[in-house]
Amino acid sequence: MMVKDTVNAVKDAETKAASLISDAKDSGASLVEQAKQDAQKFVSDQTSAAKEKAAAALQTAREAGEARLAQAAESVQAQIDELKSRVAGKEDAVVDKVIESLLG
Repeated sequence: MMVKDTVNAVKDAETKAASLISDAKDSGASLVEQAKQDAQKFVSDQTSAAKEKAAAALQTAREAGEARLAQAAESVQAQIDELKSRVAGKEDAVVDKVIESLLG
């Protein structure tokens, strides 16, 4: 009987070992698959975050460019207004000079 019990114990141990090995393989495969999915999500999240950051930087640059353009337009308009004002002030003098030279 002892030999039979020993053989049965060895068979049980082998069966349990095979089951443990199979479970370990399944668990390892599951862990690898989960790691792949986690890595893909991480890459996707990082890509999305980078795109959002780039879009925000582009919008900021666009707004800064528009502000500079508006400032330049205001400056040019101020110069135009100043020139018109200077010309208007001298217009009467020029007309008087032309009349004087024609009459004189």
